[in-house]
Amino acid sequence: MTNTEALSRFVGIVREAAIEECARALEDDAKQCDCFARNEGECGCGAWCEWKSITSARAVEIVRALKEQSK
Repeated sequence: MTNTEALSRFVGIVREAAIEECARALEDDAKQCDCFARNEGECGCGAWCEWKSITSARAVEIVRALKEQSK
């Protein structure tokens, strides 16, 4: 294996790890209840029973926060 091939393989592995980290962060955020409910009966956002949808803007914020944390 040449150095170029090894580097390309390494970059692919790092890219996959970064994508997975972003996906996990988005999943974790989606599972959080943001309506200040104390139980499922009070929940207005649906996060207690299933993942809620988030805006693209929120997804960008999460990914950028991960980027800042990795510095």
